[in-house]
Amino acid sequence: MNPETSAPVDISGKLDADFNGLAAASGQDSDLLVIRRAASNLKLTLSSLVSYITDVARSWAGKQTFSAGADVSVLGVSGATTLSGGAKLGELAPANLKCLLLTGTAPASTGTTANIVAHGLSQGAIVLVRGVVTTSDGFLVLDGNGFSDAQFNVSVSSTHLRLSTTATGSTTVLGRPVKFFIFYQG
Repeated sequence: MNPETSAPVDISGKLDADFNGLAAASGQDSDLLVIRRAASNLKLTLSSLVSYITDVARSWAGKQTFSAGADVSVLGVSGATTLSGGAKLGELAPANLKCLLLTGTAPASTGTTANIVAHGLSQGAIVLVRGVVTTSDGFLVLDGNGFSDAQFNVSVSSTHLRLSTTATGSTTVLGRPVKFFIFYQG
């Protein structure tokens, strides 16, 4: 419901039908039914007002909550979307999760650990880092893989992303382009 464009709902016709039928069936004083009808109308109006105010407040705060399976196309977003304040992806997910992509080059020799690129983040804010190397065979491989010729690991120091090659199983990743995907709280 978009409170800026939604038209008010007129529920008086339904209440008239309900209360006119009640008056005819009960034989009670029609003045008393008018008072009951007005009270019910006020209750429904207040409920609609609270819902409207809640929707406007969410809009002002820039926060939208969607449940599983919700149709987010109502936001009218097409193409690339930027969530400048970060995103919370689920009930138990960390707040303000952000992603950063950094690139570099893997060490050129086996059995080496090297600082590849400065990350510029507080180490405590980093949630996850994955490294992807384009091998000399043209494959994309992740850190910690089990391939006999593309083995490497990624670690994070207080200032840099580090890549370690193995002494005997890293021949296709040596001196190759690497991408680091960093998820962090910001």
